[in-house]
Amino acid sequence: DDEAPESDSGDERPVVIEMRSVGDTAWRGFAMQNDAAKAFGLTPADVSKLVNHPDKCPARLRHLEARRPVDSDGEEVPAPSRSQACEIRRVGDKKWRRFASRVDAARAYTGMTDGYISRLIANNPDRLAPQHIRDKYE
Repeated sequence: DDEAPESDSGDERPVVIEMRSVGDTAWRGFAMQNDAAKAFGLTPADVSKLVNHPDKCPARLRHLEARRPVDSDGEEVPAPSRSQACEIRRVGDKKWRRFASRVDAARAYTGMTDGYISRLIANNPDRLAPQHIRDKYE
């Protein structure tokens, strides 16, 4: 039975990887490749090999199967976009504005780019957003 699984990742994110042991009838769905790797004691690279190059997998992985989700017709479901939701506000504002993607957020603010938003969120001292952006947005 190849029913579409519920995510084993414990949240409402869409299933992007399905895995099972060879011979099992049920697929386990995961919202992230890392979640699938952890559940099966693998690395994310192992899961990628199982999905993308199953015939080239080392023997240690051949007891497992992995795939992208399929719909009721057995066709692969397109992967969700890699856009990441975020919240942005001007420094001093009380309310955060939520956006479906960093690109959408960048369009809403003059002089903002999705790259700047990524830098604001990461807050990596080696790769900060420009000072004029950090002074205006958080």
